[in-house]
Amino acid sequence: MSALISPGALCRLDAAAVRRIGNGEGLPGVALSATLAIVLGAGAYGVAFGVWRAPSQALFSAVKLPVLLLGVAACTTLLSAMAALLLRSRLSLAQTAVAILVSLAVTATVLGAASPVSILFALALPP
Repeated sequence: MSALISPGALCRLDAAAVRRIGNGEGLPGVALSATLAIVLGAGAYGVAFGVWRAPSQALFSAVKLPVLLLGVAACTTLLSAMAALLLRSRLSLAQTAVAILVSLAVTATVLGAASPVSILFALALPP
Protein backbone atom coordinates (compact mmCIF):
# COMPACT_ATOMS: atom_id res chain seq x y z
CA MET A 1 0.00 0.00 0.00
CA SER A 2 1.16 3.49 -0.75
CA ALA A 3 2.18 5.85 2.00
CA LEU A 4 -0.47 8.06 3.51
CA ILE A 5 -0.25 11.84 3.37
CA SER A 6 -0.84 14.03 6.42
CA PRO A 7 -3.78 16.45 6.45
CA GLY A 8 -1.30 19.32 6.63
CA ALA A 9 0.44 18.14 3.47
CA LEU A 10 -2.94 17.83 1.75
CA CYS A 11 -3.91 21.36 2.76
CA ARG A 12 -0.54 22.79 1.67
CA LEU A 13 -0.74 20.81 -1.59
CA ASP A 14 2.87 19.75 -1.18
CA ALA A 15 4.78 19.35 -4.41
CA ALA A 16 5.31 15.65 -3.69
CA ALA A 17 1.57 15.07 -3.27
CA VAL A 18 0.72 16.98 -6.44
CA ARG A 19 3.43 15.07 -8.31
CA ARG A 20 1.99 11.76 -7.06
CA ILE A 21 -1.45 12.66 -8.37
CA GLY A 22 -0.11 14.03 -11.65
CA ASN A 23 2.00 10.94 -12.31
CA GLY A 24 -0.71 8.57 -11.09
CA GLU A 25 1.66 7.07 -8.52
CA GLY A 26 0.38 5.93 -5.15
CA LEU A 27 -3.17 7.08 -5.79
CA PRO A 28 -4.74 4.64 -3.29
CA GLY A 29 -2.67 6.13 -0.47
CA VAL A 30 -3.61 9.68 -1.44
CA ALA A 31 -7.28 8.71 -1.79
CA LEU A 32 -7.26 7.00 1.61
CA SER A 33 -5.57 10.01 3.22
CA ALA A 34 -8.11 12.36 1.69
CA THR A 35 -11.03 10.14 2.70
CA LEU A 36 -9.78 9.95 6.29
CA ALA A 37 -9.41 13.73 6.39
CA ILE A 38 -12.96 14.11 5.08
CA VAL A 39 -14.42 11.67 7.60
CA LEU A 40 -12.57 13.14 10.58
CA GLY A 41 -12.80 16.84 9.69
CA ALA A 42 -16.39 16.83 8.45
CA GLY A 43 -17.40 14.53 11.30
CA ALA A 44 -15.97 16.93 13.86
CA TYR A 45 -17.76 19.85 12.26
CA GLY A 46 -20.94 17.79 12.09
CA VAL A 47 -20.73 17.39 15.87
CA ALA A 48 -20.23 21.14 16.23
CA PHE A 49 -23.13 21.83 13.90
CA GLY A 50 -25.53 19.49 15.71
CA VAL A 51 -24.50 19.95 19.34
CA TRP A 52 -26.51 23.14 19.71
CA ARG A 53 -29.71 21.13 19.20
CA ALA A 54 -29.18 17.81 21.00
CA PRO A 55 -26.55 15.08 21.47
CA SER A 56 -28.43 12.80 19.07
CA GLN A 57 -28.45 15.56 16.44
CA ALA A 58 -24.69 15.93 16.92
CA LEU A 59 -24.28 12.22 16.21
CA PHE A 60 -26.51 12.35 13.13
CA SER A 61 -24.71 15.39 11.80
CA ALA A 62 -21.33 13.78 12.47
CA VAL A 63 -22.39 10.97 10.15
CA LYS A 64 -24.30 13.01 7.57
CA LEU A 65 -21.70 15.63 6.73
CA PRO A 66 -18.90 13.20 5.73
CA VAL A 67 -21.43 11.11 3.79
CA LEU A 68 -22.58 14.27 2.01
CA LEU A 69 -19.04 15.25 1.01
CA LEU A 70 -18.16 11.73 -0.13
CA GLY A 71 -21.43 11.61 -2.07
CA VAL A 72 -20.55 14.86 -3.82
CA ALA A 73 -17.17 13.39 -4.75
CA ALA A 74 -18.80 10.23 -6.10
CA CYS A 75 -21.42 12.13 -8.12
CA THR A 76 -19.02 14.62 -9.69
CA THR A 77 -16.15 12.29 -10.53
CA LEU A 78 -17.51 10.96 -13.81
CA LEU A 79 -18.53 14.38 -15.12
CA SER A 80 -15.17 15.86 -14.12
CA ALA A 81 -13.32 13.00 -15.81
CA MET A 82 -15.29 13.61 -19.01
CA ALA A 83 -14.47 17.33 -18.81
CA ALA A 84 -10.79 16.48 -18.30
CA LEU A 85 -10.92 14.27 -21.39
CA LEU A 86 -12.59 17.00 -23.47
CA LEU A 87 -10.05 19.57 -22.28
CA ARG A 88 -7.20 17.16 -23.06
CA SER A 89 -5.70 17.38 -19.61
CA ARG A 90 -4.52 13.73 -19.73
CA LEU A 91 -5.98 12.98 -16.29
CA SER A 92 -7.37 9.51 -15.82
CA LEU A 93 -10.59 8.73 -13.99
CA ALA A 94 -8.59 7.72 -10.90
CA GLN A 95 -6.52 10.92 -10.96
CA THR A 96 -9.68 13.00 -11.32
CA ALA A 97 -11.34 11.19 -8.42
CA VAL A 98 -8.31 11.73 -6.19
CA ALA A 99 -8.13 15.42 -7.13
CA ILE A 100 -11.78 15.86 -6.13
CA LEU A 101 -11.19 13.98 -2.87
CA VAL A 102 -8.17 16.16 -2.08
CA SER A 103 -10.15 19.35 -2.69
CA LEU A 104 -12.91 18.16 -0.36
CA ALA A 105 -10.31 17.00 2.18
CA VAL A 106 -8.94 20.55 2.35
CA THR A 107 -12.46 21.84 3.01
CA ALA A 108 -13.12 19.19 5.65
CA THR A 109 -9.80 19.87 7.37
CA VAL A 110 -10.57 23.58 7.64
CA LEU A 111 -14.06 22.76 8.97
CA GLY A 112 -12.57 20.31 11.45
CA ALA A 113 -10.11 22.93 12.64
CA ALA A 114 -12.99 25.35 13.25
CA SER A 115 -15.08 22.78 15.12
CA PRO A 116 -13.66 23.30 18.67
CA VAL A 117 -14.52 27.00 18.55
CA SER A 118 -17.95 26.20 17.11
CA ILE A 119 -18.63 23.62 19.81
CA LEU A 120 -17.57 26.06 22.54
CA PHE A 121 -19.75 28.76 21.03
CA ALA A 122 -22.78 26.43 20.74
CA LEU A 123 -22.41 25.21 24.31
CA ALA A 124 -22.00 28.74 25.69
CA LEU A 125 -25.24 29.99 24.15
CA PRO A 126 -28.33 30.01 26.32
CA PRO A 127 -30.90 27.32 25.48
